[in-house]
Amino acid sequence: MTKARPILMSAPMVRALLEGRKTQTRRICKPQPVISSCQQPMNEHLDAVAGAAYQQFTKCPYGQPGDLLWVRERFVHFDQQPPCTIYYADHEDDYKFCDEYRFTPSIHMPRWANRLTLEITDVRVERLQDCSPEDALAEGAEPDRPYGTIWKTINGQASWDANPWVWALTFNVHQQNVDDFLKARSA
Repeated sequence: MTKARPILMSAPMVRALLEGRKTQTRRICKPQPVISSCQQPMNEHLDAVAGAAYQQFTKCPYGQPGDLLWVRERFVHFDQQPPCTIYYADHEDDYKFCDEYRFTPSIHMPRWANRLTLEITDVRVERLQDCSPEDALAEGAEPDRPYGTIWKTINGQASWDANPWVWALTFNVHQQNVDDFLKARSA
């Protein structure tokens, strides 16, 4: 059975999804894989073994291939006739300094307001800094804004330097509400 879970995305990442530039996301594994209690640095072989073992024995909280993620993003909704929903990512520069609209934080976006559904095609565990140049582009990075810069903006410099284990998710993007997507798929 297909499961649908929410996932938070920042305005720049929502724009990358809408533009077709983002087909991957990385999220920190919790808890982090541990292969021994020693403090020695891992070599590449032990790293690969630890990542594979973690993935084999730990269920990815974001789902498995075939599952869906519905994107939560900042928005404002007006109950008027007809109802109107404005998404911050579409007009970030227009609303950045505007007090007229009180955008709801992405964490509070209800399922009915979502407009992007991600269909997971691959799940793997890897070290953050093992992200290949091709994967960095699939993360929504651009030549003038490398992936490391994007990660540090969202998660902090210390997180990049720590090189944590991450869930690397690959997906197809559907510009459709998750419930509408599920109805269309079952029809």
